[in-house]
Amino acid sequence: MSKRFLITGATGFLGRHLLSTLPTDAEKWVLVRDARAFHALPFTQKLKKVRVIEGELFGFKVDEQWPARFDGIFHCAALVDHARERRDEVFKINVEGTLALVRLAAEMQSRVVFVSSSGTVGCFRQSDEWADEQSDYENAAVGDWPYYRSKQQAEQQAAELASTLGVSLVIMRPPVLLGPGDHRYRSTGHILRLAQGRLPFVLAGGMNFTDVRDVAKALWAAMKHPNPKKIYHLPGHECSLSQFFDRCIALGVAQKSPQEVPFAVAKGMAGLCKALGPVTLGKSASWFPDPVVVEMASRHWGIKSRYAANDLKYQPRSGTETLRDTLDWLTENPPPQ
Repeated sequence: MSKRFLITGATGFLGRHLLSTLPTDAEKWVLVRDARAFHALPFTQKLKKVRVIEGELFGFKVDEQWPARFDGIFHCAALVDHARERRDEVFKINVEGTLALVRLAAEMQSRVVFVSSSGTVGCFRQSDEWADEQSDYENAAVGDWPYYRSKQQAEQQAAELASTLGVSLVIMRPPVLLGPGDHRYRSTGHILRLAQGRLPFVLAGGMNFTDVRDVAKALWAAMKHPNPKKIYHLPGHECSLSQFFDRCIALGVAQKSPQEVPFAVAKGMAGLCKALGPVTLGKSASWFPDPVVVEMASRHWGIKSRYAANDLKYQPRSGTETLRDTLDWLTENPPPQ
């Protein structure tokens, strides 16, 4: 008898790869806000055994359209927004939505594989620092960053609730995801801005990226593991931001690297741009990131894993292969103008 799984975030970058990674005979149920929009996505046309449930992540109701139980729940959905003024909305979706799925898992006797972020623990001022699955949360900086703080709280509260309800919860912490298929152009947005000449500067911070296809395989491995750890890091390739963009340029993305500027200058420019807004600056306002993103760009994101290679057979492919496949896909699928 085929297994039955619920996937949130199925319309996203990781979600689309997870859908194609799961066994072809598995029943895949996706929780989406708009069924028509899901079916309109090009990649969904080739999928088999996919059923759609319409509903909000934190306000769904189990009714006649739901099956009696799921063998597992993959929670990939999240609101990725770093602006401090959107903190309440980010917390509502990322924290309350996760808790709702843990309660659903208790009702349906399902394991939950929850995609969090390596940034909950792996955020440092120095490039030689790193965190593994036994490291404490990084609260000094992250506590003031809505997205990462929401992921910390989601992890903590979900783990407590899962323990109380007897739910098997596995927390996955990948870094930045790259690879082919970013149809929303979010994870690859910085590469596109470089290609379009709209990346005004970089900071002396770091970058850690891995391949979305390898992460999708790791999620499936965590779901089917007989006795998984509670947390897995999925480390990728760490480098400075300048080195990352130099690698992109070497592969033909652009002709010239963006200038590296001091943090204070970048923070001031981003703050001024946000204060003036698009009414004053027009389209050029979109060139400058939110001040929180500038703060993040000044940090380093070192992570290691004690368990992923052995338990999940996780071995990320080379960074060059990931970048090349990313760029090839973007060339063949440019964003609409």
